[in-house]
Amino acid sequence: MVALYQKVYDDLRAAIERGDFPIDHRLPSDAELTETYGVSAITVKKALDLLRSDGYISRRPRVGTIVISDVATSAPASHSLKHPLVGLIVTNFDDTFGTRILGGLLD
Repeated sequence: MVALYQKVYDDLRAAIERGDFPIDHRLPSDAELTETYGVSAITVKKALDLLRSDGYISRRPRVGTIVISDVATSAPASHSLKHPLVGLIVTNFDDTFGTRILGGLLD
C-alpha cells in the first residue's frame, strides 16, 4: 500500500517531467492541491517537501511553488543531514558562557 503523500508526489513529479508544469511555472496552491487530490494539507505539504528536496520545485512565501527543474537534482549542501544548522545568540563575543557554548558546538 502506497502512502497518500507518495501518490501525490509521484503524480506531481510525473506531471513536471512530462512538461505539464514547465520550468518557471507556478504549481496550484496548497489548498487547490488539497482539493484536487482529496487529501489533507499535511499530506500535500509532505509531497511538496519531497519535490523540493529532489530539486524539482522552489517554495517561497507569498510567491508560491515554482517549478525549477524537470529532472531530479541533489539537494543543496546546506540541507545535508550530516551537518545540521544550529543557531546561537550571544550578547557579545566577550561573553564567557556564550563563547564556551560556541566552542563546544564547533568541536
